[in-house]
Amino acid sequence: MPTITLISGQAIGHGFLLALCHDFRIQNSRGSSLCIQEGRPATAFPSKWMIDFVNAKLLAPNIARSFIAGKSLRARDAVRSGLVDKTGSFKDALRFVEKERLLDAGTKYGYCTEKELRNRNAITLLDSRHGREIKSHRL
Repeated sequence: MPTITLISGQAIGHGFLLALCHDFRIQNSRGSSLCIQEGRPATAFPSKWMIDFVNAKLLAPNIARSFIAGKSLRARDAVRSGLVDKTGSFKDALRFVEKERLLDAGTKYGYCTEKELRNRNAITLLDSRHGREIKSHRL
């Protein structure tokens, strides 16, 4: 079954990573933002596995500004960069589900395989390279 998240506030750090775990992201254009980290505090810099996970889910140039400068992306910029699929409210998210026929998508033959292939890089990353670091990472 496809998953969708509505980002209606600040998705920073682990909230940002959680949003990336969904198949579709819709961000409210009023008062919401996405950022891997806020500001540049030395103790809160993203760990290697976090950066690799985001790069596995998205193209690195799309999020370079958020990584390096610690800037938040508003809804319009997040759509342009590919971080979110659409801007809108809860009603817009429901219309998106209906338009894309997401309630029926999970019943289609091969959907699970397609989803696994789409997320192959992130799955491989989480299964192997940073397994120990991820398990010991304190949330």
